[in-house]
This record gives sequence, C-alpha cells and structure tokens, in this order.
Amino acid sequence: MKMSSINEALVPEVLKYRGSLTRTLKSVCSNFNIQPLSQSKQSPLYRREVLLCDGDTPLVWAKSYLFSADRSTVNAFLDLDGRSLGEQLLFTGDSVSRGPYQFGVCSRGIEQFDLGYKFEKGIARLSKFSWHNHSTTLLLSEIFNENALALLESREEEIHRNFTTYKS
Repeated sequence: MKMSSINEALVPEVLKYRGSLTRTLKSVCSNFNIQPLSQSKQSPLYRREVLLCDGDTPLVWAKSYLFSADRSTVNAFLDLDGRSLGEQLLFTGDSVSRGPYQFGVCSRGIEQFDLGYKFEKGIARLSKFSWHNHSTTLLLSEIFNENALALLESREEEIHRNFTTYKS
C-alpha cells in the first residue's frame, strides 16, 4: 500500500465526524456486517484486521493495534470476532478518549487482498485511543474506498442530523 499526505480541506466532512463509524454505517447500509480478516494474539501488542461491508460490498478496511497489559481490555479485544470494536470497547463510557485524526491518500491497493476486494485507492484515517484508568493505547487505521466515500457523502445530511458532529 502506498500512502501520501492529503490537505485536510480535501477530506470529506463526514470523515471528520467523531464517534462510532460502525453506528454510522449501520444507519446507512441495508446489510452492514463486519468480516474478520486476521488477528494476532502476541503480548503486549495485539492486532485485528477487518472489513466493514454492506452485504458483500467492502467499504472500509480497518486495522487496529492494541498495546495493553490490562487483561480485561485484552480479552475484550481478542473476543470481538465479527463484532464492532467501537461499540464493544471504545465508545462504551468515559474511560477512553480519541486523539485528533490524521488523514492520507492510498494510491495503490492493499496487497493481501487476493479475494477480489476493491481497495485500489481511498482515503486513510488514522487515530489513537487512550484509556484513562490504565496504560492502554489503541492505534486504528481505516481506509475508506470509493464505495464508502460515495455512500457516506450521499447520506451526509442524514448522518449530520443523527450523529455527533464534533470534529478533531
């Protein structure tokens, strides 16, 4: 994958919204689902890679890295399977905060997708989550493909009306 920086003024406003991406996609997709791709369980760095889809159509590739020695947080992360990281771990209370977004452009696809998924280019969004009550950090990278961008931009008014619009 090849990444380059992007002028934030060129990033669609809907990608700057805070809160759960899963919740947003569930509201605009008729058949939202999460397809697990891979997971690593090697302490102290844990990794999860998924596709966020509408039916069989991939929209967002997401990879998260958890750095933690807190057993309950690690177990919750490792037991997600096809469930939402945000809904199960990140947006469940006040103990986790999200840092500012960083954006980029992917101009080449993600090499390991030999299953016919289309991620030739897209906008990448990076963010860091920190736990307040123990030393845990999660890094999240998301790549929104053209289908995701078109869907989110076409429903931006509805998303804006129904969800948190605080921007980083």
